Amino acid sequence: MLEAKGILDFGFILLFNCHGLIVFSTVWMTCGQTFIEGDKFPSLVGSFGSIFNAAGRGSWGYFGDKVSFKTSMVCICALFTVLMSIFNLTKLADGKALFFIYVCLTFGTFSGNYSLIPTATARTFGQEYEMLFSSQIDIAPVRALLTSNLADLIGWYGLF
Repeated sequence: MLEAKGILDFGFILLFNCHGLIVFSTVWMTCGQTFIEGDKFPSLVGSFGSIFNAAGRGSWGYFGDKVSFKTSMVCICALFTVLMSIFNLTKLADGKALFFIYVCLTFGTFSGNYSLIPTATARTFGQEYEMLFSSQIDIAPVRALLTSNLADLIGWYGLF
């Protein structure tokens, strides 16, 4: 019974964290283009965001090994929450510099889910539970469609 509860705990962490990161990763560029003209700069931001995503996986994995899963996951959730809460600040100044920093930090933050959750489930329950991430396959397209409709209804700030 304890094992089933633990898997549900990891499943809920994954559900809520991945919902936020799927929402962000599907609309960040579209949202940025509401105040940044053209495709060139947002494409550059996306390239650097990918670098932060890759670096974040290793960094969060290292941090999780040094402290604990719980501490590192609390840090990820707190940082991601702050970043989502202050999104409207990216329009200030000229918008570009803050948008660049915001997107890179966000990609670097949520990437930790992909290093911490599989490691924690494998350590806790064994290798057979590493398929936990496959649960995102069926819901990701639904979230992407829902997100685009919600942006029109409640705006970008409400969405984030």
